[in-house]
Amino acid sequence: MSFDYKMYHYQNFQEPIFSITFFLIASTVVIVSSIYKLLSHKQQKSFEYIGKYVIGILFFLGMGTYILVMYGRILLRGGMYLSEEKESDAVERIGVIEERIVNDSFIGYKYHTEYVDPGWGETVKIDGISYHIVTCGDFEVGDTVVISCLPKSKIILEINAYDGAEQQE
Repeated sequence: MSFDYKMYHYQNFQEPIFSITFFLIASTVVIVSSIYKLLSHKQQKSFEYIGKYVIGILFFLGMGTYILVMYGRILLRGGMYLSEEKESDAVERIGVIEERIVNDSFIGYKYHTEYVDPGWGETVKIDGISYHIVTCGDFEVGDTVVISCLPKSKIILEINAYDGAEQQE
C-alpha cells in the first residue's frame, strides 16, 4: 500500500504554514486598525463604540489561538520536518506492528486518498517507534511489515507484508 508524498507534504506542511501565515497577517491588520480607530479620535467614545472593537479584537485573538493550536500541532507532530525531507530520503525498515491507534480530529489530520475518504489517519507503533500513516488497511497488531518512511517526520510512504525473504537494498 503506497501513499502520495505530495499529499503528505501539502496537508502536513504547506497548508498549516499558509493558514497560520494568512491568519496572522489578517489578525494583525484587523487588531492594529481597531486599536488605531480606538485611539485616533479625540472625542469621547461611547461604551458601545469601544465594546464593538474590543469584541472584534478578542474574537481575532481567540481565532488566532485556535488556528495556532490546530495547525501548530500538525507541524509539531512531524510536519515541520517536511520542509527539508524529500521523498528520496525515505528509508526502509522491517518490524512488527505493536500498536495501532486510529487518530481523532485533534491528533490526526483529515486525509482524502483512495484508501480512506476522509480519514483521520493512524499512529502505528513498529518496534517501539511511532509512525504516522493514512491507514494500515488490513494489517493487524503482530504482523511483520516492511515500511518505507521518512526518518525525521516518521511518516510512512509505503507499507507491505514482510514475506521473510531478504530485502534488496
